[in-house]
Amino acid sequence: MSSPGMFLAKRLKARALQKLIEEPSELHAAGHTLYRKPGSCISSSIISPGLAAFLEPYMARSDSGAVVLWDHPRGYLILPPFPVEQDVTLQGWDLAPLKEIMSNQLVIGVVLIRLGRYAIGVYRGQTLISSKTEGRYVHGRNRAGGSSQRRFERRRQKQIDQLFDKVCHMVRSHLTPYEKQLEHLFLGGEAHTIRSFLKHCDTIDQFTPRIRRLILNMRSPNQASLEEARTEIWGGQVYAISEEPLP
Repeated sequence: MSSPGMFLAKRLKARALQKLIEEPSELHAAGHTLYRKPGSCISSSIISPGLAAFLEPYMARSDSGAVVLWDHPRGYLILPPFPVEQDVTLQGWDLAPLKEIMSNQLVIGVVLIRLGRYAIGVYRGQTLISSKTEGRYVHGRNRAGGSSQRRFERRRQKQIDQLFDKVCHMVRSHLTPYEKQLEHLFLGGEAHTIRSFLKHCDTIDQFTPRIRRLILNMRSPNQASLEEARTEIWGGQVYAISEEPLP
């Protein structure tokens, strides 16, 4: 193994994981695969301490653990959509355990919310089995000053509260029936709006332990965005990684 060098990582597109899964494993029989549970250390005798240190920040951001495919000097870091269950190191590039994780018919909830629209979906595996989308008008911000601005802001806040009340009601009617089956809940939209909604809606508290860190980047919550959310979730996060020894 070479001494620690300079390391590079490039985020790949959402469908990269599927391509890796379909690639013949014998192409990298000399490499290794590391599976690490959430919170586990990436250190291993098959990768350099420098590479392990480089990957640790990615691991720290992941609530699903990681899979590392390594065949010096290149490989892939996969932050899978669903948690790795045990730490193991395998000979060759072996994605069989990851395929098993992804083939489980998990029940998953998605709540997408932006000021003015929301979308809620429930999936069994990759099949959307329940959904609701709707638009609710919310005024944009008013830059005028004085009492008129204060009246405007009160009306705007009332519209936001009405939107949150509606979404909370839909969470109750669409997610609560699956409460015992629901394994994961993904949120998407504007981060500030999501935080405000979580404070507003007591119903979602029962799902808090199942809320994932990944925030889905959906610009307009609607039926099409629920399909896009499925692609983003099951695609995980895949990085091409490489080591270039220092001169």
